[in-house]
Amino acid sequence: MQTILRITSIRYRWLLGLLTLRVLNDGFNVLISMLIQLGLTVALSGQVNLLVAILAGMLAAAVVYTGIYFLSGVVTERLKRRVSGDIATALMANFLQDDATQVPDNGTATNLIVTDTQHIMQFLDAGVLPLVDFGITVFLGVIYVVTQSWQLALMFVAFGSLFAGVSRGLFRQQNQAQTTFIQIDDKHKAFFNDFLGNVAVVRNLNVFAYSRQRHADYFQQAAPSMRQMATASGVLAGIFNGGVYLAEVLTLMVGFAMLTVTGSSVAGLLGAWNAGVGSILWPFLGLAPTIGFLAQQRTSIDRVLPRLTQQVMPVFSPMKRDYQPDTITIRGTKVSFHYPQTNREILQHLDFQIHNQGITFLIGANGAGKTTLLKLILNELQQRLAKSRFRVCLLKSSQHRCLRLCRSGV
Repeated sequence: MQTILRITSIRYRWLLGLLTLRVLNDGFNVLISMLIQLGLTVALSGQVNLLVAILAGMLAAAVVYTGIYFLSGVVTERLKRRVSGDIATALMANFLQDDATQVPDNGTATNLIVTDTQHIMQFLDAGVLPLVDFGITVFLGVIYVVTQSWQLALMFVAFGSLFAGVSRGLFRQQNQAQTTFIQIDDKHKAFFNDFLGNVAVVRNLNVFAYSRQRHADYFQQAAPSMRQMATASGVLAGIFNGGVYLAEVLTLMVGFAMLTVTGSSVAGLLGAWNAGVGSILWPFLGLAPTIGFLAQQRTSIDRVLPRLTQQVMPVFSPMKRDYQPDTITIRGTKVSFHYPQTNREILQHLDFQIHNQGITFLIGANGAGKTTLLKLILNELQQRLAKSRFRVCLLKSSQHRCLRLCRSGV
């Protein structure tokens, strides 16, 4: 996250405010667990009025939770757009500053601007914030469970540590596979862009079989990396889902044993077990896609960061106001022309003007005189052999001079 903050213009106070909102959201689950335990105790004691107050408090907390979650989503989206704009602008500036030998091919440039920028842009809602939610939720859950039963807390922490170790190893595998895959994808996109730009040539030369073979070759090269990423994701999801349910059963068995051995209260152990499952174990169920995204993000940062050697918002020097680009205008007035061997007027009283800024198209049917006009402008036709009233002016102007060149023929 520090790397992303360094290469973007995100203000720390916005990020601090967002993290504060997430802390409030993450404390909601623990708060509800505490209210559930208190509600059970009150219900067993027959205090109806206090039970109604607790239920009303839970409803109010749910409403506040919804509002905070909405505000958190708005801030997150704004920060994402800021990161995307900063990185894309910086990459384009880097492409323009490099010489021709250092500019990446169109496949690599496409992935840098689109894929890698999108991965980094989503560092908040798909990377940092899920980890923040995970860490805060687990931390608060451990604190609460410790206050109720240190034996249950120890078991929950042991299972969590085991899951964390497995996650770290699979993250490294996914990161390595993603790095290999994106390098092959750069070449694949470059080939595909070249193919789209030369479809007419490919069709005329009838080389579709070769194009399909190249297309399939890139898929075959990427297949091992894709299988490695899929295997790591599947193992991670399987371990988390199966392991979480196994941990639930084992901790529940320990809780039942503690009721008879230590004489703990049912409400206290039930609240501790509920908080441990909801705040320590269940967050691991959503960690698999987060780890997969973090592997993609690490690969994208390693690809983008070398091209952002300085602050991402490039400073462009504005043009001086007294600078005026040279303009050249070719102007024809009352142009008439016919070839000596015919009396048909190819051009008849034609007025035209061509500027050097932009592209001028000559549009007309066959035999309308487009080629004849170009040859007259280029002085390839001998005007003395034909009847013509022709005046072409080249006007070149700058700050220090104004030169006017005219050519006429009759």
